[in-house]
Amino acid sequence: VSSIDEPAVPWLLQKVVQSVTCKPGVPPTEQQAQWIFALAAKVDKPVSDDVSATFRTLVKHCTGLLRGRCDGDSDGEGPKHSQPSKGEARENRGTAGAGRLRMEAGEVDRLLLLLAIAGAYFGQDEVLSAQFASYCKK
Repeated sequence: VSSIDEPAVPWLLQKVVQSVTCKPGVPPTEQQAQWIFALAAKVDKPVSDDVSATFRTLVKHCTGLLRGRCDGDSDGEGPKHSQPSKGEARENRGTAGAGRLRMEAGEVDRLLLLLAIAGAYFGQDEVLSAQFASYCKK
């Protein structure tokens, strides 16, 4: 990543985030999270409008997945009125217990890390940004 030219970083970041968000209900893989983390390390603040939009998209995806995990919604886009097919359940990792989305601990950790980077550090979530700013002032 260190050899990637600076102008290519926002474009590549956008492509990786698109590959994450193109599958509703599916958390990012470890490799995708590693790429986002590495590319974010090369992004300077303040971020451009394009990078800001990319991070906002990532925040929405991650919060939707986490909300879905708590609300029993497998794709983070609201309650469903029909049962998913066997293929959809397998793709979305199925449900467990009281209708909660089954995610492994590593997947939840990745979502939280990406939220901290995009939401708090790069300021794309007002609540996280405020908490991050107050923590940094201490």
